[in-house]
Amino acid sequence: MFAFAKKFDVSFLWGVVVVLSLAGMSVSTEVFARGGGGGGEASDTAAKKETGGTAPKPVKKKAFVPDTEGLWSTQRSVRKVNTKLHKYATDDSLQGLATSFERLSKFRRNLDRLFSAAKTTKQQTDVNNIYTQLQRYGSQKKNKTLRSNARSILASLAAISELNRAKKKKKEFDKARKTKDPVDDIDARIEYEDACEEYKRALRKVPKNRRGMFPNPCL
Repeated sequence: MFAFAKKFDVSFLWGVVVVLSLAGMSVSTEVFARGGGGGGEASDTAAKKETGGTAPKPVKKKAFVPDTEGLWSTQRSVRKVNTKLHKYATDDSLQGLATSFERLSKFRRNLDRLFSAAKTTKQQTDVNNIYTQLQRYGSQKKNKTLRSNARSILASLAAISELNRAKKKKKEFDKARKTKDPVDDIDARIEYEDACEEYKRALRKVPKNRRGMFPNPCL
């Protein structure tokens, strides 16, 4: 009987060992399938990176734009220019406007129309505040690109005004030469040459890398 009990104990122990071994294999297999221990998460992350996972994109910080709303007009036509300037300043720090002669010329014409339509002192002040808005952009120190572009725009607008005057005087000079009147010819030439000098002087205030977009109507 003692021999039987001893044999039974050995068999029982052997069974326990087999069960535990199988259990261990199951656990090992599961861990191996997951990539092993804490390495599973790292493997998943690496896989996401390789396949272009859903990592959050960094938020682009907006450039500084000073608050100029206190200058904005209650007149619809003028306020439209105020809000457009603010949008341009926010979108690209006025880069697009400052580097396009076509857009600058259109902006100059729009300002001229607003000045012509302004009848009261208040209306004239509102239009002048468009320049003040640009001066605010050009005087702040937190956004260098905006400051540079605003100053460039102000100089370009002044140059375009002188350019238009030079073009007008050139037409008058060309007309005077056709009349064959020496007095008219000389007077028209002097006015035309003076206008050209003013244009050249205004153009020198425009940044060098942007003067090339301006035409030269002068001899």
